[in-house]
Parts: sequence; C-alpha cells; structure tokens
Amino acid sequence: MFSFCSHVNAPWIDKSKRGAGGEKGDRGEGDPGPAAKEPLIIGRKIDAENFRAVPFGADGKPLPELTLRPLFAAFINQTGGDVADVARQELERWRVSCR
Repeated sequence: MFSFCSHVNAPWIDKSKRGAGGEKGDRGEGDPGPAAKEPLIIGRKIDAENFRAVPFGADGKPLPELTLRPLFAAFINQTGGDVADVARQELERWRVSCR
C-alpha cells in the first residue's frame, strides 16, 4: 500500500497518534429528502479525434463530458508501446468489417 507520508521528510510523523473520538452529534431534524436519481443515458456523441464522449440524458441535455485520452495513455504506458500497433490493427479490422 502506498503511503504519501512515508515519502515526506517529517520526523514527527512516527510520533503522532490519532486522538480520542469526539462525542456523537445530535440527530438532524426533519425527514430525509428523496434519494438522488442517477441520470439515464440515452445516447452519446463521440469525438474520436479528441478522445472525448458526451453522454445525453433522458431529457436530451448533454451530461458532463468524458475525457478519455488520459485513460488510453495510461493503458498504453502500462501495457507497453507494442499494444498501440496491435490496437491500431484491430481498429482497422473493425472499421473494415463495419462497412
């Protein structure tokens, strides 16, 4: 497990301890509100050139954009550069089969 504190030059870290827990607070007033609804995605717009996808909710409005370039970059870095060549070949095969 990675611990940021182990990489910090701070002599007091080894000597510090968690303090005692505080008293439990009062219960809130009123009824809990309704549970938040998860957005229903009914479609998406793909921007392949910029590695982005914009999902659209049930009301037709765009939801927050997904930026996928960092995800693909991490995949390539973790699996090695040769994967890019294989992925490129697979994508080309997929494009040809979808015509």
